[in-house]
Amino acid sequence: GVSTEQLDKNIDKQLYNTYMAGAEHATNATETKDMLGMANRVASRLDSIDLKGDYQTAIKLYLLLLQNTTDPTQRADTYYRLARAYDMSGDLNKELDTLTALTQQYPDSPYFLEAQFRRGEMLFANSEFDTAAQAYQAVVKAGTGSFYEQSLYKLGWSNYKLGDYNKSLDNFFA
Repeated sequence: GVSTEQLDKNIDKQLYNTYMAGAEHATNATETKDMLGMANRVASRLDSIDLKGDYQTAIKLYLLLLQNTTDPTQRADTYYRLARAYDMSGDLNKELDTLTALTQQYPDSPYFLEAQFRRGEMLFANSEFDTAAQAYQAVVKAGTGSFYEQSLYKLGWSNYKLGDYNKSLDNFFA
């Protein structure tokens, strides 16, 4: 027979597809956002392999949502979700561009610190230590949050990679 786990996964895939279809056929931006939000919650329980093709639909809908709303809170939320969809679909360049847009346009967003941290991680991995340091510094400047300690550590490493050993030591022993 079919395992309970496989059955749950099949139900989640059907729910995800239903929410995505609802988002595609929504009559307004709020309904689209709500449907995409529900799809996102279900997607978190599924493997990215199961959803790879579906992320293209999500990306298309998030871009449409950005075109059709001027509400700053909704736009910041959509940029965040769009970056996640690009991440899950494997398009890291567009993910970085989207996170950058989010941080530049909505610095007061609740997503700002996480977006800067994720930018820092991506830039560091690409050996763009100067820009990575700027992203980590933005998180460190806030002085709190769940990304503070890790950002301080990676800021130290970024400065070390840039050859600024004194600044690096200051970061490591802050």
